[in-house]
Amino acid sequence: MNKQVRRAVRNVPFARAANRVRVRRDLKILEALPAYAPNSAGYPEVRSAMALHAANRSIELVGQLADHVEARGLSVVDPVEFWAGAADHGAVGRLDELLRRHGSDKSTDHDYHLVYAGILDSMPQGSSLLEIGLGTNDESIVSTMGRLARPGASLRAFRDYLPTSAVFGADIDREILFQEDRITTTWVDQTSTESVRALEAQLPDDVHLIIDDGLHSPDANMQVLLLGLRIMPVHGWLVIEDIIPAAQDFWRVVAALLPNHFEATLVRAKGGDLFVVRRTS
Repeated sequence: MNKQVRRAVRNVPFARAANRVRVRRDLKILEALPAYAPNSAGYPEVRSAMALHAANRSIELVGQLADHVEARGLSVVDPVEFWAGAADHGAVGRLDELLRRHGSDKSTDHDYHLVYAGILDSMPQGSSLLEIGLGTNDESIVSTMGRLARPGASLRAFRDYLPTSAVFGADIDREILFQEDRITTTWVDQTSTESVRALEAQLPDDVHLIIDDGLHSPDANMQVLLLGLRIMPVHGWLVIEDIIPAAQDFWRVVAALLPNHFEATLVRAKGGDLFVVRRTS
């Protein structure tokens, strides 16, 4: 039993007698997390603490289970190892320059350009790209990049890097949507299956790279991954950005559950990891 649970046990009589607000909060936790709450009797204070403990530990333990799935382990590499030196240094430099010019943090706060240069060069000429998350500068929105952000920066960099490709973008902030030469953007709510399906209906059938740089929560990430599994062509790519180390167990489980014709790699990059999926057949 962890410290949080032990503290809840010691404080049960006082909490129930003196803090009705806390009891109501604990009942709300149990209502919100029914899959993690102990299916047994007990004080709400103790059961809610156990539910939160289970929510934090369950993915870690299932991640250990994923290690036993034959030949489905998650490879962990750095950006240079990802391409094993095959990425063209000139291409990496050119993409870096374009990202910086347009105001994207993918090659400043991060070193994602080391991965994207190789992916972009592997795409068939004229194929399309989708990025979810345009970099809203509305500070009231959870996925904000801050008031100095330049929405659509990476879309413009990718458009310039791929001179014959159509580039699609989507975001929860309607105020930053725009249309430019070879760039089309639309609204999406990553937490809604219906919204992601509506986005899917607007896409062409040649999207060879899908990037999730949006909400950065597991459910939102999974919506994009499921979209990718439905529409990725053979040799297509999907990249989920800004994964924190604490979430690695979650992605180990995801990698173990992918269909056999998809392979996953976790790239330990600067400022946040990348979960990279490629369709092999």
